[in-house]
Amino acid sequence: GVFATCSDDGDVCVHSLDGKVGVQLLRGHSKAVTGLDWCLSRDAWLASSSFDFTAQVWDVEAGAPLYSVRGHHGRVFCVKWSPAIGTPLLYTASDDQTVRCWSVTLCKPGG
Repeated sequence: GVFATCSDDGDVCVHSLDGKVGVQLLRGHSKAVTGLDWCLSRDAWLASSSFDFTAQVWDVEAGAPLYSVRGHHGRVFCVKWSPAIGTPLLYTASDDQTVRCWSVTLCKPGG
């Protein structure tokens, strides 16, 4: 098993629970990362929110960004996957005073 942490330096760190594997760094945000959420329907997908006005969807197994979620006009404070089965939907909340729902497969590929 693994768990993830985020920090003010813009990095997301994935840690192994068994201690056998080192920390995996996911880099793609230019400002503080404010939230993380694992996708229940896609085991290796992790979403992150950031003060850089974006959210990222990561393929943790590949250690690379899958989708860049752009459209907020303020810092993105939290990110949450919909628990519905099927097309993954991602919710983001920003200090632009909006909550948005994204079909991430329609977002920009990569970081």
